[in-house]
Amino acid sequence: MWKILPPEERKKFNWEKYEQSSEFLHMKRSADNGDIESQRSLGFYYDDKAFRSDDMDKSDKGMSVKYFTLAANNHDAEACFRRAELYSFGIEVEFNGKLSLSYYIRAAVLGHAGAMCQLGTIYQLGWLGREYSNDI
Repeated sequence: MWKILPPEERKKFNWEKYEQSSEFLHMKRSADNGDIESQRSLGFYYDDKAFRSDDMDKSDKGMSVKYFTLAANNHDAEACFRRAELYSFGIEVEFNGKLSLSYYIRAAVLGHAGAMCQLGTIYQLGWLGREYSNDI
């Protein structure tokens, strides 16, 4: 499975060679056959590859979205959180607050702590159209 690379390593990594490796080909085949962990891993892989330089590669970001979507559709908490972030910031998809919120809720229900935290912030700051409240 793919391990997320620090930014300085992304620039030096041989992406083309890795994509020819048996590890990558097996992960891709598994993801395409419905393996959730492989789908999530490929989402992270293409996300890392998209941000390997100062300029984001949109085709790799599109592949990241594809694999995070597949994993999210298979009830993967991390992938749901990533989809929420994409819609929340309008990355490779058009900004959509309602879809973002629904993915945050799905991720939280599946146990994702970051999604739970983000939902708390959304409600506290009134990003759903309510007045800001500091009351607890």
